[in-house]
Amino acid sequence: MNPTLSLPALKIRRVVRADDSGSTASFTEYLSKVDPAWASAIGSGLHVSWPRGVEVAKGNEGIATAIATTVGAIGYAATNQVAKAKLSYISLQNRSKHFVFPTDAALHAAVKSSIIQRSTGIDFIDAPGIDAWPITDATYVLIERNPKNPDRVRSVLRFFYWAFLRGDAMASESGYVPLPAAIQARVVGMFREVQDQQGNTLDFMGAQTHGSAVLAGWQNASRNAVGASL
Repeated sequence: MNPTLSLPALKIRRVVRADDSGSTASFTEYLSKVDPAWASAIGSGLHVSWPRGVEVAKGNEGIATAIATTVGAIGYAATNQVAKAKLSYISLQNRSKHFVFPTDAALHAAVKSSIIQRSTGIDFIDAPGIDAWPITDATYVLIERNPKNPDRVRSVLRFFYWAFLRGDAMASESGYVPLPAAIQARVVGMFREVQDQQGNTLDFMGAQTHGSAVLAGWQNASRNAVGASL
């Protein structure tokens, strides 16, 4: 892919997560989608049996630190950790054969090109679109459709409704990318499917709760990137 690129004569040192990780799940799901051999031999998940010769580190911060302090290292981590450790982002070829960096615009493109399917959730990995970053993922919150404690769930829905209305700036400051407004609106529309035991839709648009760091994890498409240290 890079016939004119001059690389140093260094041994490549692969750094992966030691702990169960959503980043590992996203990264290996992407590899499984684009490489049948990887899908067959390694597969995907929170933890996989890596090929021999990898070095392990715990957590996104541990990965970033290991890459920054290891000559010839390459690994995967959330992009906010890549930026914090001042590592190099890669340009990755997406499904449309375009090379993109993990910018906010590329993550938004991945989200916008994906379709919400209520039976399977949202899948942003290897999304179509010429500008889409292919290793984009989201954090989910599961809520019962017919909760046994509707008052408690009503408060939860009100909090997340508030988060969609006012949480974008806080999410961005935390290193996440807020979901596009159109996707937020579709998710809020699904809130109306949550009903009490009598079939009444819960009122989630009443008095709003105040902010919490939790909202950053709920409403944002998170991103995984590869950081390299040479």
